[in-house]
Formats: sequence, C-alpha cells, structure tokens
Amino acid sequence: TPDGSYAFVGCDDGNVYGFNISNKSLMWKYQTMGSVEAVSINPCAKLIGVGGMDGCIYILNYSGNLINKRNLNSSINSSVYYLKLTNCYNYNIIAYNSLKVHYLAKNLTTLWTYCPDSSTFIEIKDATPDGKYIALFTNYVDYLTYDDCEGYLEILNKNGTIAWQYPVFDDVSYAKITSDGRYVIAIVDNKLCFF
Repeated sequence: TPDGSYAFVGCDDGNVYGFNISNKSLMWKYQTMGSVEAVSINPCAKLIGVGGMDGCIYILNYSGNLINKRNLNSSINSSVYYLKLTNCYNYNIIAYNSLKVHYLAKNLTTLWTYCPDSSTFIEIKDATPDGKYIALFTNYVDYLTYDDCEGYLEILNKNGTIAWQYPVFDDVSYAKITSDGRYVIAIVDNKLCFF
C-alpha cells in the first residue's frame, strides 16, 4: 500500500498473501484456482484486484475477504496477465488476456472490450492511474507460420477507441504514460522514444 502498512502478493501456488509490514506478519491468504499473474490495489477503496491463470478476476478487501469475482470466459486463453484497479472510489478495472482488453465497472460488468481481431496479440504496457488512457502493444501474428507481421504501440482512451498509434516493426519492450496521459516514453524496436 502507498502508506507502507500492508503488502499484498500473488504467487504461482495460487494464493494471494496479505502481510502487515509493521509487525512483519502474515495476516491472511486467499486461495484462487490457478497461478496468480497480477495484483493491483486501490488504496482509496481499500481493495485488491487479483487475476491469474484461472481466468478469473477477484476483488478482495484489505482483510482478505472476497467482495466480487468474475470469470472472463475466453475460450482461447483465459489467463489474466494484467489487472489494474483505477485509483478512485468509483473505480474501474482494466484487465487483459493475450487477445482482448477488458474495461469493467466496479461490479465487474463489462463496459467495453478491445479486440482488433483473432490474430492480434495484445499486451498492456501501462495505464494512467485514473484509467483514462491505456498503452498497449498490438502485434498481428500469422498463426500458420507464427511470424510477427506488423504491430503498433497504441493508446486507448477510456471509451476503448484508439487515441493514437505508432507503427512498430519488432517490439515494444517498455511503455509508460505520465499520470495525466499527456506523454508516453517507450522502448520501441530497441530505441528510446518520447511521444
């Protein structure tokens, strides 16, 4: 947590652990149905978002109690690789598996999804704290040859539309958006770029 009181950790054993930092003790553990790939906190609402190999999003409170749960139900790859709770009381949830970005309301209903097509690999690189902008790398993959064909560094707005995109030959290994969404720094095709 930002105040340094607690640490919440997800592990490949399927558990999320809550630690009290001041007395260095384990407060609780919560068992999911698969390896935990992503943990995000919302300090305003005192909630923890968890996603992982079971394809579910879990919302826990700081005491480790389940508040809500949803399976994203992707037939191809249901693992949740990225999860972010936006930092306000009326928060949203941003999540992705390798083929789709999900933007969810706090009750876990879908507000929108972004999926260019079934041959496009998506990787979220960053999102602003308020969830207004999402940086992602999209890469078309030829599944017959498994060759990367073309890609983009894209910025989505909070409505799920592309605010802008930059063509990429090989890879976006890093991208970070400033908290106001005005600037992006990225490593694109092994070059440092400022947008």
